[in-house]
Amino acid sequence: MKGLGVTANFSHYSPKEERLWALVPNAGDGMALDQGNLILRYKYGKFKAQIAATWTAKRIQGGALTGLTLGTDGSFTPVTTANNTNTTAYQSARWVISPSAEYELSRYAIMFVSVNNVFNSAKFNYQERDVFTTRNGNYGASINVGVKGSF
Repeated sequence: MKGLGVTANFSHYSPKEERLWALVPNAGDGMALDQGNLILRYKYGKFKAQIAATWTAKRIQGGALTGLTLGTDGSFTPVTTANNTNTTAYQSARWVISPSAEYELSRYAIMFVSVNNVFNSAKFNYQERDVFTTRNGNYGASINVGVKGSF
């Protein structure tokens, strides 16, 4: 159909040692082994709209490996302490849906609106098993409205 567009992709990673993905400095939420994106676009005259959906699988939380020592050969050695800190923190799988739209006011100006995480998908972090919740946070949608101009 005229004016419709679709983009989709899926990525799967198979690292030799998954825990290494979480040890990268400034890793943030760590690298998910599976992730995918789907974008649906529509254009009619001066109007454009799109809905982007991103799915991220469960992942080790960046910097959340405790009680482990990393050897120079890439091996892990558990460190057993009095408080038994040898645990791994995870972030659960998550969908984030983000719609946007724009309208061309003139050749030089475009009015736009975009919403990131429109359904307020929660970040759910846990230790080892999901019953040991460390964070269950909803941060709300991020809304941007404005005018783009060119000269």
